[in-house]
Amino acid sequence: MPRQVMKYNPAFLTAAELIDQFVVRQGDLKTVLQTVRENVTGANQHVLVIGPRGSGKTMLVRRLAAEIERDAELRERWYPLFFAEESYEVTTPGEFWLEAVFHLGQQTKDPRWQAKHKEYGVQWRDEEAMRERALGQLTAFADEQGKRLLLIVENFNDLLVNQISDDDAWKLRHTLQNEPRVMVLATATSRFEKIDKANKAMYELFHAHPLRPLEQDDCRTVWQSLTDQLLEGDRVRPIQILTGGNLRLLTILSTFAAGLSLRELMDDLVGLVDDHTAYFKSHLEALPPFERKVYLALAELWDPSTAREVAVAARMDVNQSSSLLRRLVERGAVAILDKPGRTKWYQVAERMYNIYYLFRRRGSPAERVRAVVRFMVSFYDPDELLTAARRIADEARGLDSAQRQDHYQVYYDLVTQLSANSLSDALAEVAREKFAGLDDLPESLARIIRQHMPVGNLYEPCGNTAARPGRLCQVLVTDFSHMLVSRFAEAETVLRHAVQIDPRSATGWTVLGLLLHENLARFDEAEQAYRAAINIDPQFARAIVALLSLLLPQQQRREEALRLAETAISQSPDDPWLLNSFAWELFKIGEMPLLTRALAWARGAVALAPETSLYHRTLACIECALGSPQDALKSAQKYLAHQNTVRDTLDDATNLFVELAARGEARGALQILLESPSRDQLEPLLVGIRLFLGEDVNVAVEIKEIGSDVARRIEQRRLALARTDSDCVPLAPPVPRAG
Repeated sequence: MPRQVMKYNPAFLTAAELIDQFVVRQGDLKTVLQTVRENVTGANQHVLVIGPRGSGKTMLVRRLAAEIERDAELRERWYPLFFAEESYEVTTPGEFWLEAVFHLGQQTKDPRWQAKHKEYGVQWRDEEAMRERALGQLTAFADEQGKRLLLIVENFNDLLVNQISDDDAWKLRHTLQNEPRVMVLATATSRFEKIDKANKAMYELFHAHPLRPLEQDDCRTVWQSLTDQLLEGDRVRPIQILTGGNLRLLTILSTFAAGLSLRELMDDLVGLVDDHTAYFKSHLEALPPFERKVYLALAELWDPSTAREVAVAARMDVNQSSSLLRRLVERGAVAILDKPGRTKWYQVAERMYNIYYLFRRRGSPAERVRAVVRFMVSFYDPDELLTAARRIADEARGLDSAQRQDHYQVYYDLVTQLSANSLSDALAEVAREKFAGLDDLPESLARIIRQHMPVGNLYEPCGNTAARPGRLCQVLVTDFSHMLVSRFAEAETVLRHAVQIDPRSATGWTVLGLLLHENLARFDEAEQAYRAAINIDPQFARAIVALLSLLLPQQQRREEALRLAETAISQSPDDPWLLNSFAWELFKIGEMPLLTRALAWARGAVALAPETSLYHRTLACIECALGSPQDALKSAQKYLAHQNTVRDTLDDATNLFVELAARGEARGALQILLESPSRDQLEPLLVGIRLFLGEDVNVAVEIKEIGSDVARRIEQRRLALARTDSDCVPLAPPVPRAG
């Protein structure tokens, strides 16, 4: 079962719990432990572990202390002594050593040391005497134990930058450099001047050990350890990108999302930030007002930004913004990117907070984030259905009208933008219950809720009259994908009863066939249902296309399927939907002889309805698969002209442009993306093509990470094409949507 975890206070864990929960950063532990082992004679090599908040610094140093306790050799030589997470009382070297005496008393529970702390504390007017006596007691304890002291001091950067003066820092250095009985293992949220500059006290005294963001396999390991869910393949990538490989944020995300599908996880971002507002707000509210203003301006920009860009966004002088950014870097709230050149590029260190901040904002930044999330869901996990947003509906009920408008908008966006499929029956029921009686419910949202009533609710008012089942079938076929999402057994019962009462309903037989075919994989029964519909209406296009999609994958029945299509076209030669649907079904099979025929049908659909962008999508995909990427570019440009179509077919757009780039048309593909009204929805794809072309892209790290995966996919496809004898090697998309 999933383990219980401490997200913020690993100090409360027992040694056994620490060891059990320390499932990553084994290499970091080994490196720091090796330094401790090598401190045998003479002055000690001190260590500074550097990483942003939540990267696992506390877990690492406490896991190291636990290892000292269970390793006989280390236990004989070292006594770990923990300072508090914050040492606000320390402003001088004397107070530093006095603080160590205090924690020695707390840790040993020995009243001698507690008394000494009080005794030395009253000598605060004589800093040198307090320092010498406190340090003397510590070294006496070390001699008594026959061990060296390992002082574990967190947030060392705050202590040195904001609390201890430069002159006093030199005095502290002198002791640490010459006293072999004391080693300091410190943590810091970032590098700072007193360790980096040659004229500063701590220069080269500490070995700096940076904690890198968790890699994909590490994120997978942490997720599995916390949720008992194994995220295979690329399913962990969105989580790695959203958290920036931050251990604490990954832990928050896992405890929030245990049991949710990946699509649910992506969709319920607002619920996550609301649940953990205290974590984000506590750090934000701790910032002085002008630092907070600069921080939020940087968050609003999202992309790596210069001090001048931040100054413009924050409406202040560039010198002031530069100074404030430096302070934020020292606090660990802002990070400087490692980029060539003298210009410094800044970004918010807490990447997931940056995403949530934008997500909660109105206007273009929020839309940009939503577009990226939609792309991630499509790119990494296109098959799962939307079933989240329950928490948003629940919370909205308890808010006043002004406060819940954002909830309405997010709920509507999740249903209509992130998934073209549906809410589940259970979610629709929750929405109706929570939103019932709210007189400020937008009509657009009310209409969406009504459209997703479960099958049972639709059937119930129909009764047993001869007329009503036909109406039931008509409602179901109008938007059957909204109805048949999970309760398949109930749906089959309703549909079979409907066609029993109204056996002449072609719509009823078709919907029954789709349920049997696509949801229950009972292909023989599905074929019977499709043929029943066609017998009733030989020109019923939906049934004919559905039957074609069932027969085509069966090699021995392919000619039969093609004759079916040809007959339907001869009877309805001016039906572009029929031509496009047939062409798309053949494209999904991906074999050359079928693609040639599909090309003719797709061209016919475009000729009949040149304004329909979806038909241009089909034509572009087929042209590209047949090795005509330049023709495909022209068709793709018309496909991208309609933003709603692109939003509803993101996986198709991604597959198409990956294929275009792999076939040598990366620059052409990039150009039409840049000129397209759909460019914002496809920003990670655009970035991926630019990275594939070797361009330096200055963009938010989350988008760049997705883009790097897109670029990798393009390169893999390019190599696959290079290994073949023919340019005409189609890339069958993963379960493309029906035409």
